[in-house]
Amino acid sequence: MKNPNKAFAVCGIIAPILYLLMAIIGGALRPGYSHIAETVSELLVAGAPNKPLLVTLLIIDSVLGMLFPIGLHRGINEGKGSKVGPAFLIITSVLTLLTAAFFPQDPGGEPVTFAGTVHVTLIIPMVILSLGAFLAFWRSLKSDSLWSGYDRYSLVTFIIAIPLGVISAFSLNSPYIGLLERISVAVILQWGFVMAIKLFRLSK
Repeated sequence: MKNPNKAFAVCGIIAPILYLLMAIIGGALRPGYSHIAETVSELLVAGAPNKPLLVTLLIIDSVLGMLFPIGLHRGINEGKGSKVGPAFLIITSVLTLLTAAFFPQDPGGEPVTFAGTVHVTLIIPMVILSLGAFLAFWRSLKSDSLWSGYDRYSLVTFIIAIPLGVISAFSLNSPYIGLLERISVAVILQWGFVMAIKLFRLSK
């Protein structure tokens, strides 16, 4: 690829697809698992079936998630715009990698071990950074005519993500927490996928 941004865009396209595949494959390989009642993190608890495979997929997904924001920064305002949004996305991916590789959720969701406590603790900055990234891109995209309309798209995503995140946070013991979490995560994933497609089209 002559334009490096195209390679970064491909990372952004693959990342959400890989995350979805990880969740689907993990659920299919684990008898009795419910995508409605159980979170994705339940697939990665200590001793979970097929955990090495799923952790590997999530680590790859996280690395792709670290690379994609570099392309976004380079592709918006010719790399002269704010670094805040890309930085927030990169940090979020680093935290995702840490939770996957070193700090798995404890079985049942309630933190018992040190690793489980860190896992739950890291979720908070991950959510805040994701929301902050949407706002940062809303501001930086306003000044780039090539990304016309994507500033509003980022703002709308931010507005939709807030109540979904709050509902998920207060529904940890709900029999529908898996579904609620997936809807909330889907909003974030689709933003990244759409932005990656746009970056790919601009990277000629």
